Amino acid sequence: MAYSTEQITAVILAGGQSTRANGKNKGLLLLHKKPLIEHILSAIENQVQHIIINTNSDLAFYQQYNFPVIEDDDRQFLGPLAGLKSCTPYICSPIIITLPCDSPFIPADLVNRMLTELNKDESKLQVANNGRQQNLFMMFHQNLLASIDDYLKSGKRSVYGWITLHNPNQVDFTDKADSFMNINTLEELNKANKEK
Repeated sequence: MAYSTEQITAVILAGGQSTRANGKNKGLLLLHKKPLIEHILSAIENQVQHIIINTNSDLAFYQQYNFPVIEDDDRQFLGPLAGLKSCTPYICSPIIITLPCDSPFIPADLVNRMLTELNKDESKLQVANNGRQQNLFMMFHQNLLASIDDYLKSGKRSVYGWITLHNPNQVDFTDKADSFMNINTLEELNKANKEK
C-alpha cells in the first residue's frame, strides 16, 4: 500500500549527553536566538502528522511545545536506538522517521522524498544520503521497531549496525548536502550564528 504523510510519526532524538558541547543539552542551544529544537519543529511539523521528542534532561522545557516527551527506559545514555525503543509504546502510526536535535536546516521536502522511496518497497529502511549516509535521518515501517530490542539486548548500540541489518535504501539528498549539517560543538554553534 502507499502511505501518506498523515501516517508518519517523527521521533526527534535529543537524549544524548552532548559531551562535545560541554554537556549542554543541544536542543536548547540558541541558533539565531531560537533553541535548536524550535528550528527542528518548525521544519518538520508541517511534514508529518505526529511528533515525539526523546530526551533525558530538561523535560519541562521540551514539554512546553505540547508534543509527547519521552525519557529513555534506561537512563545510562545508551544512544539513539535506546531512545527510539523507549518511544515505541507511544508510536501509533505505521511509519516512523527519526531526526537528530542538532540538525536545524532540515529540507522542506525531507519527508516526501523519503516517503516516495519507502512506498516503492516498504520492507526497506530508508536512510538519507547527502554524500555520506546520515544515520539519524531514517524512515521505516513500525514492524522494524521490534528488532531494536533484540539488537540492544545483544549488547550492540550502533545505529549504523542496526541500519545495515535492514537492507537500507539510500535516499539521494546530494542536491541539498548542507541541509544535514549538524551542530556538535559550541564552536560550530558560534560559526552558524555568524552566518545568515
